[in-house]
Amino acid sequence: MTIFEEHLALTQAPPADGGKRPDIVVWPETAVPFILTENPDALLRISDVLQDGQLLIAGAVRAEASGAGQPPRYYNSIYVIDDRGQIVGASDKVHLVPFGEYLPLESVLSAAGLNAVAAAMPGGFSAAATRTLLTLPGGKTLYPLICYEAIFPAEIGSDALQADALLNLTNDAWFGNTPGPYQHFQQARLRSVETGLPLIRDANTGISAIIDGRGEIVTGFPFGTRGFVDAILPGKFALLISPEEQERNGMLIACLLFGLAIISRASFILR
Repeated sequence: MTIFEEHLALTQAPPADGGKRPDIVVWPETAVPFILTENPDALLRISDVLQDGQLLIAGAVRAEASGAGQPPRYYNSIYVIDDRGQIVGASDKVHLVPFGEYLPLESVLSAAGLNAVAAAMPGGFSAAATRTLLTLPGGKTLYPLICYEAIFPAEIGSDALQADALLNLTNDAWFGNTPGPYQHFQQARLRSVETGLPLIRDANTGISAIIDGRGEIVTGFPFGTRGFVDAILPGKFALLISPEEQERNGMLIACLLFGLAIISRASFILR
């Protein structure tokens, strides 16, 4: 509960510039360290700190019943919560971390004594079949990417063009004080450049930032910093080509480079 209370305190803190409270508050991945839907008092506490019209976007574990006598399925999720403490939107992670959120070849590897890092939950996490965009009550739409989903260009579908911004909630504590958080952050910036969409990135240990559609950092704070930033979400930039066209062009370039490498190799052998 300490982590939860710290996030509540930061949410309730007045803006740094003394201005208006933000319309949207964002917490990082799994910022709620318990099953939120099983704790109505926690939702009440959230409603107490949110002002009228404010929304909270928070990373949390979602539980879903899976039938009589069966353990529930667990999802690494993002919740949208309004000022009444009601969950008004949710999206589940699609691309899970092997050995972290699930155990590949579980029947074989578990017999050998291996477990996923998230083995505290029976069966680990389940993956969502499709990515669900978050449409906020105010009308804005966010394209959710949880943790390392943001490093894969292929995770950005054509429906991203319907969104007003990318949203990346992550827990980078796994990396410790290594190059990992910095690499993860820079890779996430590329998704903004590719899509022309601004990026809201919230990491529990940093690096957190608002990034515009050109990949420029609008505001943020560095690794290992506790706090918050207030910012106006930038608009999006028009793309010359769609994400699918970018992917096809990338595959074409890769094939051309591979062909040139074979021709170069063959030429060298003939000499």
